[in-house]
Amino acid sequence: MLHGELVAHRGYPRYYPENSLAGIRAAVASGARYVEVDVQLSRDGVPVLFHDRDLQRLCHRPGAIHDYTWAQLQTFDVYAGSDLTRLSRAPLAALSDLLTLIPTMPEVRFFIELKRVAFEQMGIEPVLGAVLPMLQPVAGQCCVISYQLDALKQVRDSTTLPIGAVIDNWSEREAPVLIELRSDYLFCNLKSLPEQGPLQWTDARLAVFESVDPQQARQLLARGVDLVETFAIGEMRQALGLGDGQRVDCDVLIIGGGIQGVGVAQAAAACGYRTQVLEQSDLAAATSSRSSKLIHGGLRYLESGQFTLVRKSLQERRILLDIAPELVQLVPFYIPVYRYSTRGPWTLRAGLSLYALLGGLDRQARFRRLSRARWPQLDGLQQQSLHSVFRYWDARTDDAALTRAVMASAQSLGAQLHCPARFVSAQAQSDQVTVRYQQDGQMQEITTRVLINAAGPWVDQILDGVSPPPRREAFDLVQGTHIVVADPAPSGVFYVESPQDGRAVFVMPWHGRTLIGTTETAYTGDPAAVTPLASEIDYLQRIYRHYFPASDATVVDSFAGLRVLPRSDSSLFDRPRDTLIETSLPRVVSLYGGKLTGYRATAQDVMQILRRWLPEPAQCLDTAQLPLEQVRVTSDE
Repeated sequence: MLHGELVAHRGYPRYYPENSLAGIRAAVASGARYVEVDVQLSRDGVPVLFHDRDLQRLCHRPGAIHDYTWAQLQTFDVYAGSDLTRLSRAPLAALSDLLTLIPTMPEVRFFIELKRVAFEQMGIEPVLGAVLPMLQPVAGQCCVISYQLDALKQVRDSTTLPIGAVIDNWSEREAPVLIELRSDYLFCNLKSLPEQGPLQWTDARLAVFESVDPQQARQLLARGVDLVETFAIGEMRQALGLGDGQRVDCDVLIIGGGIQGVGVAQAAAACGYRTQVLEQSDLAAATSSRSSKLIHGGLRYLESGQFTLVRKSLQERRILLDIAPELVQLVPFYIPVYRYSTRGPWTLRAGLSLYALLGGLDRQARFRRLSRARWPQLDGLQQQSLHSVFRYWDARTDDAALTRAVMASAQSLGAQLHCPARFVSAQAQSDQVTVRYQQDGQMQEITTRVLINAAGPWVDQILDGVSPPPRREAFDLVQGTHIVVADPAPSGVFYVESPQDGRAVFVMPWHGRTLIGTTETAYTGDPAAVTPLASEIDYLQRIYRHYFPASDATVVDSFAGLRVLPRSDSSLFDRPRDTLIETSLPRVVSLYGGKLTGYRATAQDVMQILRRWLPEPAQCLDTAQLPLEQVRVTSDE
């Protein structure tokens, strides 16, 4: 277990008064990274740290917090149990007193529970009006929690503060109002939990209250609970063997230096997590340097109904054009329509209109039908039987260069790259993953809070070395071949239809030459041995000659990459292109598939999942705002 998985419940009540500043300081001194406190309002509207509905147990006074003004409450002491020694009594504290401490404890997250009795006595608006403005200066370290879901909704709608719903019964988690709330945390009474089985709830981090039994806490964490509240933070930490935060070597360890792996590395490092990447050969050595080099929404995916994927990809295209202008450029795409084409002009116009709509109808989403007078300027495109030509805009990139740029950004934020380094095995435990790898002929061992399997077509080979064995997703490896011909680069990207099978194929500029691709061929061999097939090269040459009859189509280069596509009964061409994220084994996350364009969005999805196993970051930089610059490589690289 990690120290981040224990919450100091009301400070350190075993030895100090509940919700007292002394108890909070003692809890943090014992290593607490999470502290929960309770807030009610005095009669004159001052937020006070206090749990009970009345003052009898803790202050030995009649009445309740809301019956007294803050001036009166300042004269009251709060006690720990019946022992009235110096350490077990302290003055009542106001929320403002705590707020003076929070900036001095930057590694600690505070859960501020707004008590039901406060809402009952004062109403939602007065309570939120008194508390929320005070929390804004320390919003990065605070989370508002409560049983009062209507109040939490207002917190969600009006602030950037995370929220946590509190429930007494596990069955309440199914309530539609709770699911709709999209709470960041869910706090539940452990007495209501089922005795067996996994314990997780949507994307929220699950916290339970309250335990002083180390064995019980260990079992809860093994079942998927993220946080265990305890009154005995010091003793629980000692019994569970918690260290000082340096017990693990890193927070996030990623296997795979392709675009998906480096994207996660950048996102993790941007949140301040200690991040390391293991790459077996070189950055972008496989699929991430053998793509179609496009940053696009995927016009053809509209035919298979993948509208969400297209919309997300177009959003990412806009971001990459802004943050990586040296690497990602908008270029014209031309779609010729012949009298024999399977997709006629009206079909294409409808598809391009929907594409523009999903792209936000901005300048990048415009398209037009070219006049016949422009056709002779289209790089020798076949004119016979040509009916129409549509032009729209999408973007292209150097995929390997983009991968290197993202990794360089991650490294500038503190991430480390081990390359070449070969993964050997991983042992997953409830609190960490121990990974063995080979580098420079030596066996190395590293411990991490979470392991990310971003090995692309090697994803299952990595899982072969993971213990206990995670669940695996059924997938197919699909080979995609491109050829480079000697003809000069065209003025834009041509989106043509194979006369043989109706597949979409791109003809595009690439380093002064013409690049044609791609194919889709089922592959079952060693991912390292993938190579273009003679039949694929011939297939692409035929398509190119068909549309550009004056060319000689002399092949000067060819390459093949592997896509990871979910197994299904549909054709390879129509398979979904979304990234599948598998998390059946705690602390081990495997990525299946994914598009070059969507690497950054996929990384954000992964970081949402990792929240259940990582300490809450004090601050995350927005990767949508981090500039990406081309990494200059020497000729021998």
